[in-house]
Amino acid sequence: EGVCQNAHFGAAHLLAARRMGNGPVGKAIAEELRSSAKRLGDSLYDLNYDDGFRLRTASDIWKTPDAAVESGGERPGFYEPSRDRRCVSNAAAVIFYSLLNEDADDDRIGEMGETFLDLFFDEKLGRFRRGAVADGQEYWRSVDQAMAILACRRLGGDRAAAAAAAAATAL
Repeated sequence: EGVCQNAHFGAAHLLAARRMGNGPVGKAIAEELRSSAKRLGDSLYDLNYDDGFRLRTASDIWKTPDAAVESGGERPGFYEPSRDRRCVSNAAAVIFYSLLNEDADDDRIGEMGETFLDLFFDEKLGRFRRGAVADGQEYWRSVDQAMAILACRRLGGDRAAAAAAAAATAL
């Protein structure tokens, strides 16, 4: 399952739950959205977290690209399971789990935040690398810097704040 898209979907659920009204219907909808986000967070963690979030893993629901992807003119290889760790996907997960921590007392964000900084922030250059330290060639993309800065803002703390400030000035 793709980490980035699922993390954004979970964050959207939590943010929508915060906007529901205070009446019985609004409260019921908000509770269902939070429950759905919590279930998604548990599944995402169980399927993809291994010293950082892996890009895509197969599950009982999704294993490989289907014929619709292949006949639709898309690159099937993009949808193949991948053990790589990417900054943008991990930053999206950090944002999602920080919201989940606020709304559902999910305490995994501390571990994820430290791992995120360890894997992707290059302290010498003051930038976030695209892939994790041991996952291959390093290069720099604006999307990684932007998502990592947002993730660091959600994390808080001195280390994350310093990383966000360094990356923002390196752009």
